[in-house]
Amino acid sequence: MTGQPVRLGIDFGTSSTVATMVDPLGRARPLMFDASPLLPSATLARPGEPDLRTGADAERAAPAYPAGFEAAPKRRVDDGTVWLGGRAVPVPDLVGAVFDRIAAEAVRAAGAKVGAATLTHPAAWGRHRLDVLVEAAARAGLPPVDLVPEPVAAAAYLVHVLGHAVSAGRSVVVYDLGAGSFDVSVVRPYGNGFAVTATAGLADVGGLALDALVVQHARQVTGAPADAWRRLDWPRDPADQAARMALWRAARAAKEELSRHPAADLRVPVIDRTVRLTREEFDRLARPVIGRTVELTVDLLHRSAAARASVDAVFLVGGSARIPLVATMLHRALGVAPVVTDDPDLAVSEGCLDATTVAALAPLPTRPVIDLGEPPPLEPEPEVDTVARRVSRRVALGAGAAAAALTTTAVAVALFDGDPRVRPASIPVTPPVEPAGAVSGARLIARIDAHEGRVRDLGFSRNGALLVTGGDDATARVWDVATRAPVGQPRPGTGPVVAVAFGPADTVLLVAGRAGVRLWSTATVSTVDVEVGSAPVSDAALSIHGETVITAQQGQVRFSDRIGRPLRTMAVPAGATPTVGLSADGRLLATADGSHDVVLWDVPSNQRLGDPLHVDAYVLHRAGFSPTGTTVLTVGSGGAGLWDTAGHTLLHTLGGTHDADVTGGGFTRDGDVVATVSADRTVALWRAGSGQPVGDPLTGHDGAVVSIAFSQDGKTFATGDDGGSVCLWELTR
Repeated sequence: MTGQPVRLGIDFGTSSTVATMVDPLGRARPLMFDASPLLPSATLARPGEPDLRTGADAERAAPAYPAGFEAAPKRRVDDGTVWLGGRAVPVPDLVGAVFDRIAAEAVRAAGAKVGAATLTHPAAWGRHRLDVLVEAAARAGLPPVDLVPEPVAAAAYLVHVLGHAVSAGRSVVVYDLGAGSFDVSVVRPYGNGFAVTATAGLADVGGLALDALVVQHARQVTGAPADAWRRLDWPRDPADQAARMALWRAARAAKEELSRHPAADLRVPVIDRTVRLTREEFDRLARPVIGRTVELTVDLLHRSAAARASVDAVFLVGGSARIPLVATMLHRALGVAPVVTDDPDLAVSEGCLDATTVAALAPLPTRPVIDLGEPPPLEPEPEVDTVARRVSRRVALGAGAAAAALTTTAVAVALFDGDPRVRPASIPVTPPVEPAGAVSGARLIARIDAHEGRVRDLGFSRNGALLVTGGDDATARVWDVATRAPVGQPRPGTGPVVAVAFGPADTVLLVAGRAGVRLWSTATVSTVDVEVGSAPVSDAALSIHGETVITAQQGQVRFSDRIGRPLRTMAVPAGATPTVGLSADGRLLATADGSHDVVLWDVPSNQRLGDPLHVDAYVLHRAGFSPTGTTVLTVGSGGAGLWDTAGHTLLHTLGGTHDADVTGGGFTRDGDVVATVSADRTVALWRAGSGQPVGDPLTGHDGAVVSIAFSQDGKTFATGDDGGSVCLWELTR
């Protein structure tokens, strides 16, 4: 190599990674990988190969080696070690493999070594995650790297590359709609650089969520037999795995085509049909999802005291920012025509090379948002400032149901963690559409004799087609919700089963018994026993990525990887047998231990959050979070209560309905209604906003009701009792 060193800017994304190279003359150009500037962030560990495969190579090998495939290494940044292809892979090696691929391509393209590198990162990332990036870069052989927040890089691109002036004291709103998540930040110029003054995000919204809407549309239009779709949902061999990947690639391509054309065709493999989707149909499907991002943007401006009048620009980055509806809805909400380039994927990687971060402020805590629904149409369509890229210059609670976080209907605990386009043997992740109208009650639709003895926990698969139950008979059982028939054989636990849960992509089933935790593969029915020590397990949960097992045991809450290696612990009172409730975003944990207190924890820092939630009148058995994380539901021997998460203040007492201990509870997906179950054999529904009951208590159980779980479609829920029966209910509106 005889050339002068080059500079690299790397935007490491959830689904794709982009790198920009600047030569000694200052000319910038994106690196190309398989004729595309987008390098899939995927990695794969193949048996017999010491090095990890990356990008399209990893995706192509995934159908034949599903156990070695990781679609989104960025989402594993907190996991320490990932188990792939029968071996433990440290996360810095996982990420470093992507960086190594980029460095090798830069050397090949430039004929020179990399002399300097800059990595971008989400504005809200803390020191630990940044250290993982730095270590990954070092393992890839990159020189010491600079770190730049993604919104700062975007603002630098807007100013230095596009020439958009931003006055002192004014703001830029950076709206970043990537494949796996959404982030919005307020950025201001300070001196020669930029500072992030506020940031917020949605972990379950991104291009993959929109791809899932396209797949769901195809499912409804084809009306194909369930067996055909089951092959695409639960592929059992490499041919079906490849068909599943082809379906999700086609869905993404159709979505992207609709940004340029009024209609697109989607070929559905296995079913062998072509489905046409118009932009009008897509907009109708996507409006609630994009509406959440717009509402969060407006909310962030309000909470950060950055008035809309002080906004100089709204800059759209990330591949899904091309969708015309995004600019339409933002313009309507903010009154500012958004700026979007021809290549919104590339802005961050190039902008970071011109960026200087100055006095970055601590981000505001994210307040989760509520779906906007479908607003009235805006006529005429607003003007969008489209800038041609300057190429010459340079994104459930119940008896042990903490695995579902108080059975919050899963507002997508890492909704797209399993990248349904490429991760095998998983049900397609389809964002549920909440039925219109207020809940008026519920009706009993079925009863299942599930276990011998108490049904301690239950949970739905992410598409609502399957229900898993765990009982005192030391088994977990999977049921077809439509037919109420058992699916496969009972899964033995290690003693009475205290917690069950499907993993984020439904590829793994957690079965926690009193004597230990067992993980089952839903595709192969193989198992892994997680070593958690000798202390009895009283509750368990999976992290939002499914790689960290959280166990509640006597005197502690333990975090382990999937083969049982301890990561950390949280101390609870000695002798206590705690239960745990995890928030939908995985950042908050609630522990209850049969005392008068519930403790809230910040998971990333392992620190308690303020004073406990305290009730004098009775002891508390369980606690968990609403889908948005802003409300905590506590249940105990004398009733239930709703609390403000941030202020630790009691909002409503849910009383006057049950005549015995309240044993569990949960929220509907929209968070508007709370359900509680009781030893008095009844189920009660409540308005979350007022604490008032919805109709009369529901009856149908012959024994004390001890567990509850909601499906993600917002329509049904299940309850279990101490006699082994499960009731299925349908919400009425």
